[in-house]
Order: sequence, then C-alpha cells, then structure tokens
Amino acid sequence: CFPPDMDTPGFLEEQKTKPIETKTVWPECFNELFKPQDVAAMMLDGIKRNRYHIHSPDLGGNALVSRAWGHYPRGFWGTIIEFVIASPFVFIHAAMVWMADGAVKKHKHHSKREKKEK
Repeated sequence: CFPPDMDTPGFLEEQKTKPIETKTVWPECFNELFKPQDVAAMMLDGIKRNRYHIHSPDLGGNALVSRAWGHYPRGFWGTIIEFVIASPFVFIHAAMVWMADGAVKKHKHHSKREKKEK
C-alpha cells in the first residue's frame, strides 16, 4: 500500500522542513490531502479482499503505483485495463520527470547553499 498525503498533524509538521522543490514540483490540482479515515477504510478493505495491490483514495496515485510495480496478480480485467493505459502512462511519466526536473532547476537552493559553504 502506498498511502497518499493525509490531513494529519504529522503532514503539517513535515511541511515546515520540506524542500521547496518537493513543495512546488506538482501543480496545486495534484496536491490533494485525503482524510486518514478514508485511507484507512480503503486499506482495510484491500486487506479483507486479500488484494496484492492495496488501493488508496488517490486514483492517480494508484495508477502510477500500479504501473511502477511491474508484475503482480491483476486478474483478467485488471490486465486489460493495464494494457490500455500502459502507452499513455509512458507520456505521463515523461511529463512528470520533466516537471520534477524543472522544479529542481528553477529553485537551485542546494547549489546556493554549497557556494556559501565554500
């Protein structure tokens, strides 16, 4: 299971020290916070159903994790769905890499810190 970002005190604390690159890499529309109760309910449901890949409420995150995991039991319809979305996800992954790389290049805060230390 790969739980998404959840609206918890721990998440709020994490935001205080999170590097600027990870705060700005994705557009705001992708920065959804989920209720811990909803995530827990889906995790428990996946465990009860004996699923290999336990889903979260984040549909986009589920699709990315499923594509990255490679070989695992999907069942007939799961295999068909994976087959259909595999090609578009190559382009989605390329766009995500481009966005992440852009955020790092834009902020360059590590290189500024390294120059100060020398």
